[in-house]
Amino acid sequence: MLDNFCDIAHFPFLHAATIGTEESETFDFTVERRGLGMYVHARHPFPNREDPGVAQGVRPLVQHRKLEYRFTAPFSICLRIDYEEAGGTNVLDFYVQPQDDEHCRIYTTVHRNDLEGDETRLAECVAFERKVVDEDLGLQERYRDKRLPLDVTAEVHVKADRMTIELRRILAELVAPTG
Repeated sequence: MLDNFCDIAHFPFLHAATIGTEESETFDFTVERRGLGMYVHARHPFPNREDPGVAQGVRPLVQHRKLEYRFTAPFSICLRIDYEEAGGTNVLDFYVQPQDDEHCRIYTTVHRNDLEGDETRLAECVAFERKVVDEDLGLQERYRDKRLPLDVTAEVHVKADRMTIELRRILAELVAPTG
């Protein structure tokens, strides 16, 4: 699930109904390694279906957001999203707890500063985030082999895999024998 969370190239395909568009197919990002962690920065277009300004006609559906991922080995990642046109910040904390070789438990929290205490919008936010995670889980459940290869030469990678490659390098370093 962490590998999936770090795979920004899957947005337009798996999340077409929620956070992905053709505009989000290609965007650049930077990966900065920090010990057994990493920071990733990106900016990209996306369909802001939650923005009330879209329904009012004051802002377009496709807007821009800045992303900052902060991964801390072995099982936690935080994503900060700053919405440029609509304003506001959304922070997603994502924790994975291994249960056995094929199962894990996921804990996530959502922090937002743009809901103004509106309980209805909060419930809609939680339901939306759950829908995104459910899209990911649907794909993950179809995998026959649920192991994450830490040897980056075990698979073919493309430029968009830089974050997932760094994740694997960090995890490989974490479990490497010490001499």
